Parts: sequence; structure tokens; C-alpha cells
Amino acid sequence: MKPLLSLIVVIVAFTALMTTVSSTPLDFSSAVRGDDCTYTFVGGESYDFSDVGTIAGMWGTIRPAYLNLCANIKDKCTEGKNSICSPPTDPGSGDVSFASRSPGYTPPVSTYNPTTGINSIKESSGAADCFTQDYGPRKTEIQITCTTKTDTSFVIQQTSPCQFQIKLNVNCQAPGGGLSGGGIFLIIFFSLFAAYFIIGFLVCKFVMKKQTFSESIPQYQFWSSLPGFFVAGIKVFIGFVKSKISGGKSSGSSGSSSGSSTYGTVDDI
Repeated sequence: MKPLLSLIVVIVAFTALMTTVSSTPLDFSSAVRGDDCTYTFVGGESYDFSDVGTIAGMWGTIRPAYLNLCANIKDKCTEGKNSICSPPTDPGSGDVSFASRSPGYTPPVSTYNPTTGINSIKESSGAADCFTQDYGPRKTEIQITCTTKTDTSFVIQQTSPCQFQIKLNVNCQAPGGGLSGGGIFLIIFFSLFAAYFIIGFLVCKFVMKKQTFSESIPQYQFWSSLPGFFVAGIKVFIGFVKSKISGGKSSGSSGSSSGSSTYGTVDDI
């Protein structure tokens, strides 16, 4: 019974830890985008993409490029009317536009893949200069994955004529500085845990008239033995893993010996 209880203690502790560090990816397709580049989600949370700023990257392997998810870039590209652009490499030529926030531009369309947790934001360039498609606008898909750290660079990849793709990790796990689901769970858990100890201590001390401090702690014997259960649970888990590894090796050895007696060496096959 004790090894089982020990293993349960370890599983509960691991589950609480994983609940803290993980959170549900944000679905930008169901969010409302404001003029100030703030996305407001169904639950009332919001995230401001303007905090990302301008990111420097590459178009392919040789041309520099710049990206801003909210506004046109004024200082990196020469024309100042593109939010994703590559500056000119020849004198007299203009920027290569991949997306624009110019007046009259088409607002980006967002889609969400719940399996991968990726938000795809589809943009269009302001300039109709993609000569491979009758001088139409370039179309760029930005695949955003919500992580805990924003990428400091990116790569523009061409997927088809005048169609481009950028993969970008953005720190948008906790919009608006709010608590994640794991944080809320732990606050509730430890609040109930503290209430259990405080109320239990008062009942044991003043109702049941316990004399010593340790006697007034509810279920003192269980809590005092809990560290031992935790260590024992880890040992049980390690022993289980070792038994599986050693069992796999022994079965593999027996299988290979029987195979060599039947078919000979590999060179003979």
C-alpha cells in the first residue's frame, strides 16, 4: 500500500508542476483586432502586438528583411509604407513589399489550427509589383506560435509564385499580464490547503483539547511521513523504469541469438 501511495504523491506533484508551466494556445481567429493592434479574446483577455516591435530577418539567404506586426516600418525600408519589406539592393529601386498598412489595405485574415496551436495571419502587400503573377500583390502568411519568448529573427520563404510564409514564435502565452490556468489552479489549491490546516489546527487545539503543537496538526502522522512517501515514490518509479530497460535488453539479446542460429550472419542473407 505504501509504494502505491508514494507513487500517487509523485504523480500529483508532477501534475501540479506541468499545469503551472503549460497553458492553452491563444486562438487569434476568434479574437477581435482593434486599430491599435490589440487582439481581444472571447474570455475578455487582450494582447498588444505592438510590444513585439520591428524584427530583423532574411528573405531567403542573401537579402535582409524587416517585419512589424502592427505598423509600417519607417526607418529600415526606404519607402516607409510597408510592414514587411526588404530594402532595395540596387540604386534607384524600391522596397520589396510583402505586407502593408497603407490606407485602404485589406485587414489580415487569421485562422487557427487547434492541433498544432498555430495561428496563421494572412497579409497582402501594398504594391502590385509581383511580375511573375501579372504584377499582382504579394501574399504573405505569418504562422504565429504562442510561446514564452519572442523570436529575434525570421526567414521569408517562398511557397509558390508570389506566395510567401514566415514562421514566428511570439511571447503571447499570458495576454494582458493575466494569470494562466495553472496559476489560478495553484492559488485555489493552496488557499484550500491553508484553510484546511488553520481550521484543523483550531479544532484540534480548542475543541479536541490537544496539548502539544504536533498533536494539534490535523493528520500529523500522515504529513510527517509525506517526505518519506515522496522519496519512496521516486525510488519505485526509477525501479520500474530500470526493470523495463533491463527486460527489453534481455529479450533483445535472446531474440538476436535465436535469429543468428536460424539465418546465419547478416552477410549470409
